[in-house]
Amino acid sequence: MNNKLIRLNLFVLFSILSFMIFFYVQEVAQERIIADSYSLPEQYQSFDLPRTIQDDRQNFTRNLTILLETAEEEQLNVLFRETNFTPKITNGKPDPSVDLVVIDYFSNEPDLRTLLNHPSAKHLSTQHLSTQHYTINYASFNNHPLIELPSFKEATKFVESQNSEQVSAFIESLTTKYNELYQPSFTVQDFQYTDYPETIILLDHRPVRNLIVISLIFFLLFTALWLFDNARKLSILRLNGLSCATILYKVLIKHLLFLFGSCCLVQLIFDPSIFLLNMFHQFAFFTVSIISLLCVIYFLCTTSFVENLNRKSYARTFIFSLYFFKTIAFVWCLASVLTLVELVNLSLLPSTYPDEFSEYAVFYNTYSGKNNHEVISIENNVLSAQQDRLYQYLEENGMLLIGTVSYFMEEKEINRKICVNVNYLQKYPIISVTGQKIAISPEETQRVFLVPERLENQFQEIKEHYLHGYFLDESQADFYLIRSKQEITARGISGKSLLVVDISTQSKFLSLNRSRKHLNRSKRYWKKIIYWTTTQSSLRFQKSKK
Repeated sequence: MNNKLIRLNLFVLFSILSFMIFFYVQEVAQERIIADSYSLPEQYQSFDLPRTIQDDRQNFTRNLTILLETAEEEQLNVLFRETNFTPKITNGKPDPSVDLVVIDYFSNEPDLRTLLNHPSAKHLSTQHLSTQHYTINYASFNNHPLIELPSFKEATKFVESQNSEQVSAFIESLTTKYNELYQPSFTVQDFQYTDYPETIILLDHRPVRNLIVISLIFFLLFTALWLFDNARKLSILRLNGLSCATILYKVLIKHLLFLFGSCCLVQLIFDPSIFLLNMFHQFAFFTVSIISLLCVIYFLCTTSFVENLNRKSYARTFIFSLYFFKTIAFVWCLASVLTLVELVNLSLLPSTYPDEFSEYAVFYNTYSGKNNHEVISIENNVLSAQQDRLYQYLEENGMLLIGTVSYFMEEKEINRKICVNVNYLQKYPIISVTGQKIAISPEETQRVFLVPERLENQFQEIKEHYLHGYFLDESQADFYLIRSKQEITARGISGKSLLVVDISTQSKFLSLNRSRKHLNRSKRYWKKIIYWTTTQSSLRFQKSKK
């Protein structure tokens, strides 16, 4: 009975391993498709725009028109690509645990299939791909008209041409036209792309690959132990004149062949597009298993293992070795589930979400990520017109904004800050050196920086740092001293003293720069009423009506 149960477990392990390999192959194939789809054909050459033009949002439409007219004069097509992240929407609700990569192309090309026709992406001809939208795994490719481009800011810019002289003429003409509008004299070098070519960083499959290899080792180990337990039966078959291959086929392989064929058939139904690649890996797995087990059979049939097992000393050594390998297997199984203990602990711990925010729920960005992080950044003060109206509405309805990305990510202490808006300042006031609450009007056009008294000796250094960092003249910013011993209320880092306060009045946001030594990054858990996500800008809260 035990022997049959062990053999059944081997069949279960074999099936699990087969499907692990299938899903690994499927993931690798989809990653390659995403990478190939993201890489544009070679005729698309990158160019850039000076920061002055990119930051000039008021004249964005005019500048875009100039660019398109210049490209038309040179008979060139231009293309913009934005790469962002957004939470996956499940049943109408954002799922912060799953990020989707959203690649938006803005071009004159009406068909996305033509745009993504990369030589190494021949798969596109067989995929379910519409003219405007294409989704695979965690990546979504979208095609939009050029006139819908929201901003130049950090969007990757391309011109379609294999003629370098034609591209040079386009850039020179663009330089001349923009120089007529802007006081700075741009050079041709200002319009040349000097950064590394952009690629999608693929997932690291090494942990999965290592897990498959280790699981294969333990599968072979368990199978070898089962064969050792049947050593007497194998010896009898050998004495009857059967070869090692015939013995292995009779006791195990004929069952594994049926199981192997069944697994491959099911996998073919699941995803026929990777059948050949999957079968290559499956046959490699099956071949390694057969060769390894043949070696075990050969050892048992040529070393008089059964006779030696009757000797007391040999039997003792074998039993100890057997239990040693079983102990290794037990430790491996235990280590593989240790992460579940931490998960259980997290689920049982009480919430650290501040009670002060219990009446708020999280408002999600549509996008966050490489490109739109710059477009919607509350610190850089650059928002699209649609986002301006959205934030204005939320501000008027009591939105609290609490951004901690700079606090967590910046290495230099002077750059670590927490960003909040004016509503937050009204709810949790900051006290000046005279003992009065800091009151900032939403219509204030000056940038205001508040420096604690304890940093008064570094006042000039802080002033120069922030003026330079925000590209401000002294006439555009005011610096004041505040009391040193003041606290801030924020997620997981409440009750810590302030370092520098930066009031972004133009966009009605407030930044608080504090010491990092009190940071507790492990406290990031919220009550069920709160939906939250980690974005590249900040968390946004809106009062719940419930």
